[in-house]
Amino acid sequence: MTDYNYTVIVPATCTAAGTGRYTWKTTTYGTFSFDVAIPNTGHSYSTTITEPSCTAQGYAVHTCSVCGDSFKDSYTAALGHNYVNGVCTRCGAREAQQNPFVDVQETDFFFDPVLWAVESGVTGGIDETHFAPERTVMRADAMVFFWAANDRPAFSSTDKTFRDVKKKHWAYDAVMWAVENGITGGTDAAGQYFSPQKTCSRSEILQFLYAAMGKPVYHIDNPYSDVKPKHWYYDGAIWAYENGLEKGEDGKFQAKTPCTRGYVVTYLYRFITGQELAELKCRMQNAKCRMQDAK
Repeated sequence: MTDYNYTVIVPATCTAAGTGRYTWKTTTYGTFSFDVAIPNTGHSYSTTITEPSCTAQGYAVHTCSVCGDSFKDSYTAALGHNYVNGVCTRCGAREAQQNPFVDVQETDFFFDPVLWAVESGVTGGIDETHFAPERTVMRADAMVFFWAANDRPAFSSTDKTFRDVKKKHWAYDAVMWAVENGITGGTDAAGQYFSPQKTCSRSEILQFLYAAMGKPVYHIDNPYSDVKPKHWYYDGAIWAYENGLEKGEDGKFQAKTPCTRGYVVTYLYRFITGQELAELKCRMQNAKCRMQDAK
């Protein structure tokens, strides 16, 4: 007579296989057992839609009800303001004033991003008439940009402190928020120094932004010849390319390129408003119209 018994040894999860064990007893040969793999269950996602606003793009958030894993996709461009008599009919925002900066021209790629950043309270000029778009961004600057773009949220922990960023430091709140949310950490092995005045490269800024936005999923292959999976900025570079934030030059990312104030506000503007996506759609639509006219 044989008596079979099945036991789950390691339960399967959404992404990992489990292990089950069959055991049986025989009257002649004693007890035997062998293990079998239990297939992973796969995620069970539910979807929440965030509609676009005047200044922020819309998107879908998919969250697994079992393990909590989530990702965003289905980005749609911001609606843009619909001004009537200087006031937006959708959100009530007032129409932006004329460009106050003598070093920001309408032909500059960062013209709209700079005005958006000032209007949105992300940053201002270095004085009333200068934005300094070519000034290189430091680590402290970068954290304030991202913190401000996220509506200056509070941080809950003060356990992590740096010797070079005290409470009286102008970027203290932004740095503490960034560290608490895993955007960045210290620059030394012991984590005692933040290096607030260290110059930021393109790779650092985009990896910071990628982390600040929750490390979204991307869906394209690596387009760069100088970006490898071993590079710490790999995910940020590819995500930025997919979302139209940065395309590099001639198929190269050029990670060490210093990042300026003009570029940082442009990256934020393109991601938060989805404007780059809207521009691409507009160019495609214009091309389609020209083809129809040619017929």
